[in-house]
Amino acid sequence: MDFSLKYQKYMIPASDEIINMVLSYVKVKANGQPLDMALDVGCGTGRYTLPLAPHFKKVLGLDISESQLRLAKEMTLANNVTYMVAPAENLPLRDASVDLVQVGLAAHFFTLDKFINESVRVLKTRGCLAVHAGEMSTELEYKNLSDSLNVVMSEVIY
Repeated sequence: MDFSLKYQKYMIPASDEIINMVLSYVKVKANGQPLDMALDVGCGTGRYTLPLAPHFKKVLGLDISESQLRLAKEMTLANNVTYMVAPAENLPLRDASVDLVQVGLAAHFFTLDKFINESVRVLKTRGCLAVHAGEMSTELEYKNLSDSLNVVMSEVIY
């Protein structure tokens, strides 16, 4: 647990600007429909999980660290937030069941092609995948969309 306490104390805090940008995009994509489910993958201690709670009926934080999730649970008061140990490459959710798959400062730990395939599988038709990091140092590859994804990433980042 010592690592998780240090992680929570010294890790970059959640960015309101990023959260607001993601939420505004998700709401446009939802086209007035209620937001049912958000998934925060690699959630750590829940820094980006908790700000999603007021905007969704349910929020699920996933991480492979039991110690991180234990601390996240201790700090969570919202009734609509749950946590689960699971890898990013094998999301424990039904197909087309999620409005938002969110990853904050954790994608560098994932096998990206497997994670993106899983994200596409669990996202609803008008769902949103939001991945943000301190610096994007890798190119995204996904089927025939690689060039388009990397153009979008370069516009957002720079």
